[in-house]
Amino acid sequence: MVLVATHAHATARSDQPASRKRIRIANAVVMLLMLPMLACGFSLLDPHRHPREWTLVWIAALALLVVGIALAVLDAANTARLTLASRRRLRASLGSLSQEAAGMTGRSGRNGDGGRAREPSVHART
Repeated sequence: MVLVATHAHATARSDQPASRKRIRIANAVVMLLMLPMLACGFSLLDPHRHPREWTLVWIAALALLVVGIALAVLDAANTARLTLASRRRLRASLGSLSQEAAGMTGRSGRNGDGGRAREPSVHART
């Protein structure tokens, strides 16, 4: 539990995007709630002596496990969203740099031919 709490604290202090921090801290809270239940279900409660309590602990632990998996899927989707946004920003900045470089060299095309389109070959293979 100390490891999970330390990781949550480090995540909160990191320079990650706020959406990523919220999801990962929420997942850490779910794990901190689930770990004592798992310990209780595995070792403290005897299913033969306390079947009702044992069942409730395991249902709660499994419900928290489902929430944790859902948060992990949400984190993966959020990471994909952040990656796509970052790629779009990079592509836009590279495009503007490319246009700026083309303007400095006097060329307007990407292929170095002064912006002229290539003519199709007259010789066709048969």
